[in-house]
Order: sequence, then C-alpha cells, then structure tokens
Amino acid sequence: MTSSEILLRAVLGLLFLVFSGVWLAGALRAGLSRRFLYASRESLGFALLIRGLVLSSAGGLLGYLYHPECLHWASLPIPVAIRWLGVVPAALGVGIFTATLKVLGPQFSTSLALRDNHEFITAGPYKWVRHPMYLGYQLVWLGFLLLSANGFIGGAGILAFGLVMFYRTPQEEAMMREVFAEEYVGYCQKTGKFFPKRCVFSKVTRSR
Repeated sequence: MTSSEILLRAVLGLLFLVFSGVWLAGALRAGLSRRFLYASRESLGFALLIRGLVLSSAGGLLGYLYHPECLHWASLPIPVAIRWLGVVPAALGVGIFTATLKVLGPQFSTSLALRDNHEFITAGPYKWVRHPMYLGYQLVWLGFLLLSANGFIGGAGILAFGLVMFYRTPQEEAMMREVFAEEYVGYCQKTGKFFPKRCVFSKVTRSR
C-alpha cells in the first residue's frame, strides 16, 4: 500500500469521525426517542430502505478503513489527484451539517414529523435554502466517494439521500404548509430548495 493511500484513508477516517461526532451530538441533544427515528406519516418500507443504505455505506466505510481489500470489488479507477479533491465537498458538507444542527437544536430529527410547539426556523443555512441538511449529507458522501474511490461506500449514501431529496422533501414541505400556512409559502418564494436562489456571496458583498 502506498503512502498516498494510507494518507487518504487517514483523512477519510478523520472526516468520518468528525461527521459522526457532530451527528451523534445533535441526536443526543434532540433525544433518541422512537419519534426521532421513525414517524408513521412516512412509509415504513421507505424508512427502512434509507436507513439500510446509510448503515451499509457507513459499515462499508469502516470496513474499508480497517481492511481496504474487503471492498476491492467496488473500487473505482479514480486518479489520486482527483481523490484528494474529495476533501473539499466532505469538509463543506460537514460545515453545512454542523451549522444546520446548531440552529435546529432539539428539533433535529431523522423522521418525517414535527415536534410539539415546533418552531419555524429561518436562521443559519435556512436563510437561503429550505433543506440544507440534505445538501450537507450529499456533499459529505460525495467527498467519501472520491476519497475512498469506492462505488459502494459513496454510491449507497448518495443513493439514500438522493431518494430522500426526491421523495421525502415534497412530504416535508406539505407538512410545513399545513402547520405554518402562508408564512411557509412566503418563505418558499424567497428560498431555494437545496441551493440558494441568489448568489449568497454577492448578497453579502452588497450589504457591506
């Protein structure tokens, strides 16, 4: 095994450790209840599929870190220089995820449900996009895909959150409209679903 491969694995392991720590801290702050993990509003089959894909990806990543040859069958011919670029989306994704959890606080959940006395949050990343957490997840797993050069590790996670972005977000937005009505409709008109409607940098520059 080359020194580059060892270093890539070390960086991947560090990023995964940081991401997992942030996720766990957010989950503990929200409370690991049954409702945190699953709500009947969502199809049980879909919920199990998503969690199965994510856990498979995470398990594969841990296996790769310990014994890379066990996932050799899913390796991709990605040049080392391109693999190093994975640090950028992974780090950016962790940053977005961390900022999102900071403003969500105890309202963080992995299920399709609102808390009692749920607060409508428009601060932090929600100022620009309605689903920043899913964007963060996708960026993290894109980084994992590149750093590991492994289709199973990256593909399973990207597929999981892609399905969530495609199938769950319309249900989430319908649920928010039911509770917050016109306030949420107006918010949707000003924000993008996963990406800002306007260039954030130019907006910040004009405000100076």
